Amino acid sequence: RSLTFLRCSVTNSTHNAFNNNDTGENTSVLYCRIEDVGAYAYEGPGKFVRCIGNYVRNAAGGFVIGNHDARSEHLHKLGCGQAVIRDNVLEGTFTGRAGVAVTRGARQVTIANNLFVNFNGTAIRAADSQVHRGYPARNIAITGNIVDLTHDGEKPRQRTGIEVYSSDVSIADNQIYVRGTADPRVSGIWIKDPAVNITVHDNLIRNCAYGI
Repeated sequence: RSLTFLRCSVTNSTHNAFNNNDTGENTSVLYCRIEDVGAYAYEGPGKFVRCIGNYVRNAAGGFVIGNHDARSEHLHKLGCGQAVIRDNVLEGTFTGRAGVAVTRGARQVTIANNLFVNFNGTAIRAADSQVHRGYPARNIAITGNIVDLTHDGEKPRQRTGIEVYSSDVSIADNQIYVRGTADPRVSGIWIKDPAVNITVHDNLIRNCAYGI
């Protein structure tokens, strides 16, 4: 019912740094340092999740909210994964997973004021395409994030600043850019079917092959 990870350090983990997959309540990951983990920094379909002030470096993925496979009726009524993802720094090579992912069943999610540094993957994804496995995510605010998609390593990936499949999403006041010349592998904001009711305004996008 109440779980807090405060100022913890996780290094060289083969899977998630923090994990709470029992639809628990009131989980907080605060001011932790997470480096070289083989999956996500945090994963969990719990209610009322807070991931604030963390530093994540060279993880396979960052924070995933929702990700509940069951078609439970209570998720239809209230949702699972109400969350605040704020003031985090995510840096380095992410191997295919997003820095912040909002997935099945999540409702009422705020992703705000995060920094993505030298990012080699999708920074923010809401939600994944597997909505047939559960209720889709909705009601998401993505605001005030700075996304640096510059990558000068050996294996630059196709990557996107903000990728949206889900509905009822606002995307505002974000900066998405590549330092130097434009990168043909980079998209700024990508809105895909079946998303409806999307508001996009006051974003600054530079040196991406595709803006919006």
